[in-house]
Formats: sequence, C-alpha cells, structure tokens
Amino acid sequence: TVHSAAYRPVTRLLDRITRRFDDRTVAVSPIVAGSRTLRGVPHVLVRVHGVDVREQRRRASQAARVRHGLGVPPEAFLLVCAADLRPVKDPCLLVEAAAQVLRRRPDALFLLAGDGPLRRRVEHEVRVRGLAGRVRLLGRVPEAGRLIAAADLLVLSSRYETLPVTVMEALAAGVPVVAPAVGGLPGLVESGRNGILTAPGRADALAAAIVRAMDPGVHTLLRAGAAATPVTDIAETAEWFDRLYHDLAGRPRATRATTVAGPIADAGTPLAAGTAVIGDIGHARARVSGATADVPGDGAAAQAPGPQAPGGPGHDGPGHDGPGHDGPGHDGRGHDGPGPREDARTGDDRTAVIGYPAER
Repeated sequence: TVHSAAYRPVTRLLDRITRRFDDRTVAVSPIVAGSRTLRGVPHVLVRVHGVDVREQRRRASQAARVRHGLGVPPEAFLLVCAADLRPVKDPCLLVEAAAQVLRRRPDALFLLAGDGPLRRRVEHEVRVRGLAGRVRLLGRVPEAGRLIAAADLLVLSSRYETLPVTVMEALAAGVPVVAPAVGGLPGLVESGRNGILTAPGRADALAAAIVRAMDPGVHTLLRAGAAATPVTDIAETAEWFDRLYHDLAGRPRATRATTVAGPIADAGTPLAAGTAVIGDIGHARARVSGATADVPGDGAAAQAPGPQAPGGPGHDGPGHDGPGHDGPGHDGRGHDGPGPREDARTGDDRTAVIGYPAER
C-alpha cells in the first residue's frame, strides 16, 4: 500500500527495486496513484482508508465531557487544529488569523494539538500577540480524534494537504472545517455546505472565513452539512483488503498482475461505492449512487485535482502519526486526492477510480 505522493528518493529507489515482487499495488488516493511515487507501475488500485466513523460519532456524543476536562468555558466557541508544528502546516499563519478573529469574537478559544520544530516560534507568536489563554498549545494529544469531535470547528492553515485524516474525523463527527483550498481539501470540504475554503497563505482570508463560520446561522447549516457528508469507514476498507488478499491467494502468481479485485466496468455500469477500476478502459462513465466519474482513456493524462505535492523530502511512514496509529498527534499527511461526491479523475491514464469514498 502506497500512502505518499512524495516519498524520499531513497524510499522510491527501494520501492522500484522490490516492485517486481508485488502482486498488487494499492494507493490511498488518485493523486498518489498518479504521482512519481508510482511512476512505471502498470496497474494500481486506489482505496481511501477512511476513519472509524462509528467511534467519531460516539466521541461527538461525549463532547461536553471532553470540553469540561480541558477547561473549556461553556460559553466558548472551540476551534481545534490538530497538526504537526512544521512549515507545511504554517501554524504561525493560524496564530496570526486567531489574533484577528479574537478582536471580533473574544469568545473564541483555539486549541492546537501537535508538536514539531516550529513549537518555540509558535509559542513566541502567541506570547508577543498577547493571546495566552485564548490560543493554547496542547502538544501531542493521545486520541486527538476525541478532541476534534469536541470542537465547534476544525481549522487548518496548511500550505499543502493531501487527504487529511483530521478532516475526515471532523466530518464523521459532524464538525465543520475551515481550511485553505489546497491539495485534496476541496474534495472533502464543500464551501458553504460542510465548511469554508479560503485562499491559501492569507491570514486575513482565514480569519474572515472563521468569523463567518462562527455566525450562529451559518454554523448550524455547516454542522448539518458536515454530519450529512459521506465518509469512508475504515472497517469497510479492512473488509475490502480482506477480499483483495483472498482473491490474490486463490490465483496463480502469473495471473495476479493482470487481474483486479472485481470486474472492469463497461460504460454505464453501476458500481458499488468503494470500487476501484484499473486499467485503460476508454472514455467510460460509471454511475455510483447518482454521481458520475469520467475516465479519460485517449492516452492524454488528465489533470489531477489540486496542485502537485511540493518538492523536497517526503515522508517514509503511512502519513498519519495521529492517535492510535504511530503516536499521538495528527499531521494529516497520509491521504491524497478528491473526497466524497467528487468526480475522481486520475493524473495517469493507466488508473481509473470510480465511486469512493463509500457512501453511508
């Protein structure tokens, strides 16, 4: 399973060396499937891992208890950011935006969960702006999904995101999201429906969006939209992988590279949500719960949604070092590409993806 569009060069080299031993390659998003990480791989399955939807909904029902335990005043509007304190997350931009928000909405309370190389700088920004007590740095938080579910709003200030687990956790808990329109975020957040997207790199735009989302009428609508947003359940993904492993185990190895888990769809074939269609299938149009996905098959690569991942060193882990995974705290690095209800278009004509995340 490939989680990143920007692995370090040494990791990509090792992957290429061992690729001939792979029976199947699964990417966690279309952007990953069409990225340089998988350049040269002839067949790629795409499956978004998702989150524990039931658990997030249960956590949302316990929001009052969590807020009380954190010392959040009953009248406070709680804004949470769960991300590593590193440059790509731009936490200082969030602090600047928070200062602007607090001048207009002194009831706002910002909780930042996460740690990283910019922590001292962020602490300095909070101190010199006089925001102590209204912008709190919590460090790494075990089970940060519980904190996200207790929020009134999830806020991101990132320069780039792929398909952040934090956003999926927020939506599963019915928490709206305010974030820059970068990377895969526009595939998860529909501005005005389950959150608000802003111009990246602008503290004033982020602050204005936050203030708008805090308006009681707007917030009620965004909460309802977030709660109604389909989010892939990780349990369904586990079942999908079980079926894939079972399918591969029952086939001679020589045939595994040319078969897929499920049939390649003809044009107009209804597909179950969560199905991945592999290979050049021409200009097919498949229907998934009323949505459609066009798959270009004329040999010209389609433009993947959002900008490419920035250059420089990537990461070698599964991309989600949040609670219950590789350690406390989220950084949202692990999932790329479009999300619920968005036509899935790949950046590579060898891979087609139709009908994900699974609708609930």
